[in-house]
Amino acid sequence: MRVTDLEIYAPDDAGTLALTTDLVYDDAPWLSKQSMAQSCRFVHPKISSNVGEKVGIKSLRLLLQNTHSDQMDFGVVKTESFGQSESITRRLRHILELYPEGTPILSELIQNADDARATTVKVLFNLKSYGTSSLLGPKMAGWQGQSLYVYNDATFT
Repeated sequence: MRVTDLEIYAPDDAGTLALTTDLVYDDAPWLSKQSMAQSCRFVHPKISSNVGEKVGIKSLRLLLQNTHSDQMDFGVVKTESFGQSESITRRLRHILELYPEGTPILSELIQNADDARATTVKVLFNLKSYGTSSLLGPKMAGWQGQSLYVYNDATFT
């Protein structure tokens, strides 16, 4: 017997019991106020993402990723995964793409540096734009403009 074969109920964020398959856990709180996330029914905040995952509650990040996967065209016809599915730098880039534009991301990066006990945080705004002739797909052209680099002297773990 699998969890998917059972009808499991959990409280939503208002305290009302609902089928776990109808709930979403908020593993992207910086996105939960955006339009698509507002249409989601969130599990009660005291239910951890680990427990939620085990009882069939969907991840907000995965839900958004699956909903917007058609916008991620890299010009690849057919692929087959093997080995490690995603490098740490690519994973970090995907996490940063989920953050809203504006100052909240800077606050988060500074808070992360503070949590890691960094003594230095440096921010560099790069005005340079880069070419688009060697990109994996045409939709990546919009990411070749100005950029913001953030550095701290803590060890990444």
